[in-house]
Amino acid sequence: MILMDNDLHMQDPLLAKWKDVASNLIDFQKDQHGFRIARDIPYATSHRHYSHLMMIYPFYEINWDQQENRSLIQNSIDHWQSMNTALQGYSYTGLASMKAMMGDGDAARNAVRTLLKKYVKANTLYAETGPVIETPLSAMASIQEMCVQYWNGQVRVFPAIPDDWQDVSFENFRTDGAFLLSAVRKQGENKTLTIRSEKGGKIQVRPNLSGKISWKKKGKVNLIQESDAVYEFEMEAQAEVQLLADE
Repeated sequence: MILMDNDLHMQDPLLAKWKDVASNLIDFQKDQHGFRIARDIPYATSHRHYSHLMMIYPFYEINWDQQENRSLIQNSIDHWQSMNTALQGYSYTGLASMKAMMGDGDAARNAVRTLLKKYVKANTLYAETGPVIETPLSAMASIQEMCVQYWNGQVRVFPAIPDDWQDVSFENFRTDGAFLLSAVRKQGENKTLTIRSEKGGKIQVRPNLSGKISWKKKGKVNLIQESDAVYEFEMEAQAEVQLLADE
């Protein structure tokens, strides 16, 4: 998603240039193995980074909601991981986040486990040729993205929880639009989701709650629509809505 002036409310003197660039971007380059580095450069040598896959993660321009792109996403990830001689810890945090986007909690957890077992030292620190702080930080992001994600305009709650994570909860995770989310999962089932708006606005959310869902509110909250397991609310500042899975 490319943000323009009506999203950011800014008057950048180069805005016209950026709009022109956005209007004339070429398609992402790909071959039988998935995404290429560039038109004339295939992904043919192992590398720790997934720079050629950033349209998948962290930008979600190509994402798992797009049924027509699922094979492309899978092939691109598999091809990157198949050349494993230069992979490092950061490679597995990226893999975990991509698998979380795909809704595969077990694969995301396994990628994090590989990081912990193979790359994290006995003193809990991580190093390659020297300290690399971005790897443990991205690992924390990967774990958080197993619990909550925001892309394609939707907040996704517990989108990629491994089968053996029976009890999970988080409190006041912040997402786009200044919304604070808290959720609870017990005995393998998602039970509650609480949304609080700090400044007011609209939010689309996939609560992924088990069974029939009921909801209650504090303050002014309007349910704009409910379709395809997505709820869209409009909330005033400091309003709160709680969604519950009926027993």
